[in-house]
Amino acid sequence: MTDYLTITTAPPPTNFPEIAEAQEAMSELSGFLENYPVIDNAEDARRGAGYANRTAIALAEMEKARKQITDPLNQQLGTINGFYRDAREPLQRAFSVLKNRLSAYALAEEEKRLIEAARARAAAEAAERLARAAEAAEQETIDDAAQGVLTDTGGAIAAADAAFRDFQRAAHLAQVAERDAKVRLTPDIGSGKAMTLRSTEVVVVADPVAAISALWPNEEIAETLCKVARAWRKINGGKLPAGFSIEMRRAL
Repeated sequence: MTDYLTITTAPPPTNFPEIAEAQEAMSELSGFLENYPVIDNAEDARRGAGYANRTAIALAEMEKARKQITDPLNQQLGTINGFYRDAREPLQRAFSVLKNRLSAYALAEEEKRLIEAARARAAAEAAERLARAAEAAEQETIDDAAQGVLTDTGGAIAAADAAFRDFQRAAHLAQVAERDAKVRLTPDIGSGKAMTLRSTEVVVVADPVAAISALWPNEEIAETLCKVARAWRKINGGKLPAGFSIEMRRAL
């Protein structure tokens, strides 16, 4: 494997002064929050603002230090991923085209085989009805002979046996046709397994209004809808789509 990136062992978090500073800030902020569950006077507000400033500085310094370490690594990682992406993406697209064509063939072939299997099953059912009728005629002939009626008992037995053999052959052909209805694409290169059609569950939004109503309230859906609405607004003259409104919220 090509050594594109040399991994070095980073020192433990305790050796990062920014992390230690952030942990200390967290300890102090936790104490303040515990002692002042409500801020209701100017002095406490100034004290809280001081902790807010200290916390913001600790977070910013920690993020700055983190980026100094990770940015070069991310740049190298992006370069490596780019090498593989440039080769992978066109191959994946071509692979999708091939699978779509193979799926189209397999679906069409399966449909033809299912039609043939249905025809074979219908022929088997018809042959069974003839066999049952011949069997009834055979029994009737035997009963008539027992009553002294002159009948062709041997012929009736032979006809029933022939009809039953025809039924057996037709039933076997139907079983074979039903078994072979499943299309298997055996590769002629390498020793890969045969490819077969697989059923995959795909959830389709048949009624968006009913779907959202059933799932609402849902924070994830709300965030997604707002994101889509903001994008929609950019290409529609700054107007939000129906069902959305704007609220102005004030906070530090």
